[in-house]
This record gives sequence, structure tokens and C-alpha cells, in this order.
Amino acid sequence: MSDETRLPRPHEALIGAALAFVSLAILAWLINRNGLYFDDEIFTSLPLEGRTSLRLVITAANSHDLHPPLSCAIQHLLHGLTGDWKAVQLVAGLVNALAFAMLAFLAHRGLPRGAWLVLMGLLASLATGIMWGASLRWYA
Repeated sequence: MSDETRLPRPHEALIGAALAFVSLAILAWLINRNGLYFDDEIFTSLPLEGRTSLRLVITAANSHDLHPPLSCAIQHLLHGLTGDWKAVQLVAGLVNALAFAMLAFLAHRGLPRGAWLVLMGLLASLATGIMWGASLRWYA
């Protein structure tokens, strides 16, 4: 079996997934540290301000937004833990980075090594995916 058609070995997949996560985590941190809020993130954060229970958060989300309220509930809980909307964005970006890294790892089972390496490069540099994932509006 040639090197191009063989599947990546599990240890290669683990290293590749770890590298993709580290790269995307750095991107999430940079985006969070240097970025501003998107204009419509205000529509997510303001209805959650001052709400003391998940029931009130879900009621506010359903009456002010057309997106499903689960992301608002998750963000409310994260904001309660961190006390900062930028920290909530960073957590979302890191969860998104982890999801992409898991995709990278799982893909090794079905892709030839060459295609998997291309996927690793694309995933490790997926700044747009992390930018949207580290948003209060499009929760990862």
C-alpha cells in the first residue's frame, strides 16, 4: 500500500487533532482579544442582562429573537460563571476549536493520508469558522 492511499495511523491523527486544536485555540484567543462585538450580538446579550433564571432567559429569548433559545441559556450560564461577555465568546471559540479538532481526529478513519493532511491544514487555519464560533450570536 502506497503512502498516499494508506490511512493515517491513530497516533498521527491524535497529534494532528492536537495541533489543529492548538492552532484554532490561538486563533480564538486572538480574535477574542482583538475583536469587537458584532452589531447583532447586542440582540443576544441585552435580553439576557439582569435575568436571574433560565426560565426568564428562555422567555426573553423567545420574545426578542427568532433563534432557538438554547444558545441563550448556555450563554447565560457561562456569563454567570465568568461575569464577562468576552469570556463567553472565548469559551464558545474554544468549544468550536475542540469540535473541529474532533472532526480532524475522526476523519483519519476514512481518508487517505494525503487527503487527511490537506484537511488538517484547512482545519488548523479555519479562522472564519472560529470567528463565527466565538460569537454570541452563532454559538458553536
